[in-house]
Amino acid sequence: MVTCQAKKEATRVLLKNYDISQSRACRVTTLPLSSFRYHSVKKEDHQLIERIKFWSEKRIRYGHPRIYEMLKRDGFQVNHKKSERIYYKVLKLGIKKGKKKKKTKARW
Repeated sequence: MVTCQAKKEATRVLLKNYDISQSRACRVTTLPLSSFRYHSVKKEDHQLIERIKFWSEKRIRYGHPRIYEMLKRDGFQVNHKKSERIYYKVLKLGIKKGKKKKKTKARW
């Protein structure tokens, strides 16, 4: 199976070496044109991470929900799921999941 990144590179080679349009090059490499033109934009969360570290060190007993509220008061517009993911990543804690029930055989 060929990855999307490899298809993008092949499309770039076709565009560089041959005088064809982007849509034709994408059709040849079976890559959607929108995927070829897509550029990911990742936000840097350094300020958010530093603020989560600050609140988790200052208020040790605060858990994720209260730190999320403190972030909102500080003016951060962040999704609670993203702040939770960063919180557990910063403190190197695992999210606890419930224990699975063991299945038993029928008794008859």
